[in-house]
Amino acid sequence: MRICLVCIAVVAFGSARTAPAGSLDWPRPAAECRPWAYQWWLGSAVDERNLARELERCRQGGLGGVHVIPIYGAKGAERRYIDFLSPRWMDMLRFAVEEGKRRDLGVDVTTGTGWCFGGPNVSPELGCRQLVVKRIAFPTGGRLPEGLRPPRVAVQALVAQGPEGRRREITDRLTADGTIDWTPAAGEWSLYVLGHRFTGRMVKRAAPGR
Repeated sequence: MRICLVCIAVVAFGSARTAPAGSLDWPRPAAECRPWAYQWWLGSAVDERNLARELERCRQGGLGGVHVIPIYGAKGAERRYIDFLSPRWMDMLRFAVEEGKRRDLGVDVTTGTGWCFGGPNVSPELGCRQLVVKRIAFPTGGRLPEGLRPPRVAVQALVAQGPEGRRREITDRLTADGTIDWTPAAGEWSLYVLGHRFTGRMVKRAAPGR
């Protein structure tokens, strides 16, 4: 039996050795499959020579692309600042995209400036939000703690959990003032609160021209 196994192994190895050249090679990774990196445009003080140089360094380092983020400027480079979305700025972005293509590099760009990005066109209702997920003891008196009740938190779901894993969704029993119109049965009950709150965060460190 041992001799037969050795023969099978030799035959299998020989078959692999005679496979067409290149058929077992690892495929060449596309740009989307290689690592990408942020490319911060400080004050958008960029120019063709330096953009080409940095993109070449990225390609030589094995990257697949860069993500351009226009943001606040650097001290000492004020005279080179380029206003965001100005004709000159668009020329620089177009140059980066074309140079990236020549090097098989992708070029992406943040849909805004600063961090977090946004602007006066974003209403408070569409502003940044924070997910709220809390597990608390079922509140005495059936009223949510102040920090979890509307309008501070837009509650999306309330689930009560009691002894022996009993659960009940009581979202529809929550009133506008944060009172829960429902009384749990005897035993220890927990309350899961799922919702979101507005962070009130504003645009920080916007690029020149914004």
